[in-house]
Amino acid sequence: MLQLMRRKATSWYVWVPFGILIAVFVFFFGYTKASRHQYAGQPPVAVVNDVPISRGEFTIALNNATGYYEQLFKGNVPPQFRAGLHDSVLQQLIQHKLLAHYAQDHGFAISDGELATKIRALPFLHDKDTPFDPLHYRTQFLPGFNDRYQLSFEEWLRSQLIVDQLRTFTELATYTSPAEIDAAQEQAALHFTFEIVRVDPAALFEQKKIATLDDGEKTAQTIQAVFDKPQARTPLLETYGLKPETIGPIDVTQRSRVLGAEATLEQYTALFALTPEQGNCAAPVKTGPVYIVCRLTTRASNAAKKNPPDENLATTYRTKLVDTDMSQLLQSLVAQAKIERHGEEREE
Repeated sequence: MLQLMRRKATSWYVWVPFGILIAVFVFFFGYTKASRHQYAGQPPVAVVNDVPISRGEFTIALNNATGYYEQLFKGNVPPQFRAGLHDSVLQQLIQHKLLAHYAQDHGFAISDGELATKIRALPFLHDKDTPFDPLHYRTQFLPGFNDRYQLSFEEWLRSQLIVDQLRTFTELATYTSPAEIDAAQEQAALHFTFEIVRVDPAALFEQKKIATLDDGEKTAQTIQAVFDKPQARTPLLETYGLKPETIGPIDVTQRSRVLGAEATLEQYTALFALTPEQGNCAAPVKTGPVYIVCRLTTRASNAAKKNPPDENLATTYRTKLVDTDMSQLLQSLVAQAKIERHGEEREE
């Protein structure tokens, strides 16, 4: 599981999950009428094999990358690092276009059903108190996104998903035996459901539920100790005015819905190693000012997505791909591509 999660955590562009959380946050909370049609009629930032990369695409990727590194460096991104971000993002976009075209040419596809499932799971389109609203999505989000970025959101997201699909196949092709492939597929198909309680010391202190802010950690620890014992935890939660949340079923790529973006890979690895028989977390997880009490309730394999073991599976994957190493594949695609970069202006 640790190996799988490390692979899933290597690319800022493909997902936090698919690199749009920051961009859409900026869209909803920084959107004004002045920004409408901002990119209409503007030339592309680059053309890859006669297919343009629009200014809207570039802005989404740049906003996302900037937000990612702001978080990574706690708001203190080194100036020399920031200076090279424009060219780095453009290079990522060029590589993404090449991989998307390659995936489509080799039979990879995202069905309408898969696309709809991903859209409904996007955390910025719903929260714990508000379910996904199809009417809001169709009448407000889609027109607003398309209007601002001059870009079809669903086609853009489909492109992200197909590249992620290609990366998954490429990773599977690096396994050398049917047993390794089968194990990797088992892990990728696992879906988890968690129950959590968010303990906010500042809120409890303000409500006079605890005497000091330091008591917040002790409270979280007390709840965690009995979190898998309903008869003991129910009155305890009522004492502090807390309610449990159910999150899931999710896979490891959606892990930020449980502990948030600040949790470490090691914390998430421990979380996803839980079993229904031993589902209680060893201790509350502190993310920012909040303590998260958690337990696993279900862990199941999505059998519909798992291919049966095949002794020729490794060969099949290798035959499907020109090159099983992603870096070598990109080098080959870039070497053969016709790439034109347009303009040197920088987005601020």
